[in-house]
Amino acid sequence: AKNSPLLLISDRSKFSSFAYQGMDILNYNIIINKNIPDPDIIIFLKADLDEIEENLDPEDEFEDKAFLERVQQNYLGPIRQYCLRNDIKFKCFEARSDSITNEVIVYLRKELEMSLWI
Repeated sequence: AKNSPLLLISDRSKFSSFAYQGMDILNYNIIINKNIPDPDIIIFLKADLDEIEENLDPEDEFEDKAFLERVQQNYLGPIRQYCLRNDIKFKCFEARSDSITNEVIVYLRKELEMSLWI
């Protein structure tokens, strides 16, 4: 959280709930997640959905390519807009890159002005 000496890196947040459930984050005023603080930074790894589709279970009732496209659009649309309105940094990386881990670490070091140990 802002002005905190602690660093928490998480792969889940209230924003993943919004993205996966298709909730309207721009008009977010409901009780669920209201006491969870906003992050300082959201890092979104934008995946190639055609590549992901090759590995999806065809019998999965919930996650198919169309669903994942909606999730991705929720991050790139309403969630990005929420971040802009609420002073949250939003960084999107193309997940195809072989050096994605290094790119994210370099970005975080710069933004957080600290050394990150891996």
